[in-house]
Amino acid sequence: MKCFNCGVEIPEGNRYCGSCGKEVGLLQVQSRHCVSCGRAIDFNANVCQYCGYDYRIGPLQKRKSSGKRIAGGILAILCGVAGLMILTVFYAATYWNYSYYYDSGFVLFCFSFGLISSTLAFVGGAFALMGKHYGLAVVGGVFALIAFFPLGIPALILIAIARDEFETVQILSRRV
Repeated sequence: MKCFNCGVEIPEGNRYCGSCGKEVGLLQVQSRHCVSCGRAIDFNANVCQYCGYDYRIGPLQKRKSSGKRIAGGILAILCGVAGLMILTVFYAATYWNYSYYYDSGFVLFCFSFGLISSTLAFVGGAFALMGKHYGLAVVGGVFALIAFFPLGIPALILIAIARDEFETVQILSRRV
C-alpha cells in the first residue's frame, strides 16, 4: 500500500511510514463521500460512479466585489426614492392649484409613468445589490435614469461596468 501523506510504498504490516513517519492506521482513510449524492466513493476518483458528479471541474470561485455593483444599486434605489418624492410634489401641486391639467389625461400619464419608473428603479437596484440578474439590474438602471436623471447616470454606468460581479448561470453538461 502507498502512504497517503507522501506516496511512498509501505510494506504490509508496518504501523508507520518509513519516509514521513505518519501512522499508517491514520492514513488508511481511502474513501470519501460524494458531495452530490452522498455515497462513499474512492478517494482518488475523478467522477462519482453513482451520480456522475465530475470533480475535475472544481468548485466555482467567488469573485471579489469592487463595490461598483453595490454603489450602482444604492444609487438606483435612491433614484426611485427621489422619483417618488418628485411625483408627490408634482401631484400635490396640480391638485392644490386646481389647474386644468389636473383633470386631463396628461397628469395621469405623467404620474403613472413616474410611478412605474420609480418602482422599476427600486427593483433594479435590489437586483444589483443582490448581484443577480444582470439584465434586470441594467433595466432598473435605465428606469433610474428616467426617474431622477442626476443620480440615474452614475447608477446606470456603475451597474453596467460591474457585469463581472453578477452571478452567472453556468450549465455544466455531463458526458455520458
